[in-house]
Amino acid sequence: MPQAKCSACGRYISQADGVSCSTCPLSYHQSCLGKGKDSRIGRDWSCPECTKNKPRKNGSDTPVKGDTEPRTAKQSSNSLEQSGFDLAHEVRLFREELHALRDEVKMMREDMREMRVTMSLNNSRLDSIEERVGALEQSVTQKTGGAARFENIIAQLRLELDQKEQEMLVNDIEITNLPEMQAENPTHLVTIIGTKLGMTLDERDIVSAERVGPRYPRGAYASTESGDTAARGGRPRPLVVRFARRAHRDDMLRNMRVRRGANAADFGMPGDARPFYINERLTKTNRQLLHKVREARKRLQWKFLWVKRGRIFVKQDEGKMSYHIQTENDITRVFGSDTVTLP
Repeated sequence: MPQAKCSACGRYISQADGVSCSTCPLSYHQSCLGKGKDSRIGRDWSCPECTKNKPRKNGSDTPVKGDTEPRTAKQSSNSLEQSGFDLAHEVRLFREELHALRDEVKMMREDMREMRVTMSLNNSRLDSIEERVGALEQSVTQKTGGAARFENIIAQLRLELDQKEQEMLVNDIEITNLPEMQAENPTHLVTIIGTKLGMTLDERDIVSAERVGPRYPRGAYASTESGDTAARGGRPRPLVVRFARRAHRDDMLRNMRVRRGANAADFGMPGDARPFYINERLTKTNRQLLHKVREARKRLQWKFLWVKRGRIFVKQDEGKMSYHIQTENDITRVFGSDTVTLP
């Protein structure tokens, strides 16, 4: 029987100095394995190669690769406590934000409720005034005497009716000369203008936004250089906006006075460079009255004309008295009799 060789050094192994693997046919010198001749090795001994290929049994005390020191139970507990604290902190922040959002929604609902109550009261008053006007007009047609007195009463009632109607527009503005695009989103346009004016304006702050006046017929739009479709020629229809709060309207009017003469290009919107204007929304009667006052002011070269909360004011110069114009008679009284009768 041939003599076996050591798998470590390659030399022959004597019977006294040899040890064989119980798993594979390899043999070794005991000295090559770092053991003395007197060392006792069991029959189930495995060589280094077989030992290396055996699968490792990982237990709870097996260290993790890359850890310089084994983690103790206390460290693991501290880590879990820190994670729990961070999660509780995040949940607390989320609850605070949720409470703030609920308060904001509650405040908005209260404002809307107050607005509905106010509009309901105004509608009731308007109906009452209209009934009184109708009754007085009918009475005037039936009676021959006292016509002038009844006419004065009717004029006063019509003035009160227009004032009540103007009060219902207290949260409204009118944007004129703003380029009109086909399939535009008026609410989005208002939010863009508000952002450019430095306002924090959300679409929920806008009750309504729409163009008023007759629609352009088909084929009345042409493509612009930017690829949008704008109305051909003429003045664009006014954009009427109603805010949920009067503060938003006042802020937009005040900020727009600083940017007087701004155009759509300045605000990053499509359209030509002609300026657009933002003013308070007026009733039909007040719009006609404002046009009349503007003509008289130009004719007599008065310097100042302004509208505040639906009321029209004029002033000849600095240091002069200001006048509140409510009717055509006020125009005659302030500027003279050379005026045109309102339609």
